[in-house]
Amino acid sequence: MSRIKVARESGRLEISYRWRTAATWFLAIWAIIWNTFVLGFLIFSGEWFIFIHAIVGVIVGYFALASFLNKSQITVDRSKMMVTHGPVPWPLSKNQEIPARALVQLYVDKSSVRVNKKPTYNLMAKLDTGATVKLLKTEPDRELMLQLE
Repeated sequence: MSRIKVARESGRLEISYRWRTAATWFLAIWAIIWNTFVLGFLIFSGEWFIFIHAIVGVIVGYFALASFLNKSQITVDRSKMMVTHGPVPWPLSKNQEIPARALVQLYVDKSSVRVNKKPTYNLMAKLDTGATVKLLKTEPDRELMLQLE
């Protein structure tokens, strides 16, 4: 099943990019098991050193939830391009609105982030001011990013 959905209607293009991957399932199951054990230790032992483990469990659980539910939406019309991420708030990806007249080029760029020793890619926008903006970050599937471009 494709992680991209494209819809066109009356001068408007909507591209939806789902964050969920096969690894998300593993991460979600791991977070549930981890947090169940940590909660059990907190309730029955009362030892507070386990609190650090609880923090790790909450962070991993939040990441799994965001990866499972979130999608990035790119909406382009005659006046602007909007990039939104949600429904779970994600501090590492901010929503953006770029005036259509400022957009010069979309391109795929190799990211400095590696996943399992493999490169990842960013979808970039070049603006008429010369500035570049990251629209989507650290995707391991280069072909997917090229489709979005």
